[in-house]
Amino acid sequence: MNNFYFKKMLDKKVCVISGGRTGIGRAITNEFLNQGAYLVVLGRDLNKMKGSFKDNKYLNKKLFLFESDIKDYKRLKAVVNEIVERFDRIDILVNNAAVNFMIPAEKMLQNMIDLSVDTNLRGHIYLTTLVGNVMKQQRGIKRIINISAYS
Repeated sequence: MNNFYFKKMLDKKVCVISGGRTGIGRAITNEFLNQGAYLVVLGRDLNKMKGSFKDNKYLNKKLFLFESDIKDYKRLKAVVNEIVERFDRIDILVNNAAVNFMIPAEKMLQNMIDLSVDTNLRGHIYLTTLVGNVMKQQRGIKRIINISAYS
């Protein structure tokens, strides 16, 4: 979007996105950055994230990478605290991280189901709860966006 209005809509907003390295999350990451947001991308593998964003002109200026598996509540809580310490607030949360298996649902094994539920449901609830508690203490407009899809 090259529209001036949209470029200013997210200007200086602090946004957190899980699963922002690839796919839909990457498109959201790029658009939010283009609209002026400060963006924190959460991901399981910091090295993969660094590699993926190494040529991004916003890296360490408006784009910040935090290693965190959303299934790990204690680590996630520490990361949310780090984000708040650094930015003083979180304006927008995009729950986008997901685990998908490209097989029919009836062929999924128990460990696949557990991983899917732990990431796609429990992890989103963890992040929503942690960030929601931060947002409750803030003034102004706050948003939580949940993305869910299953192939």
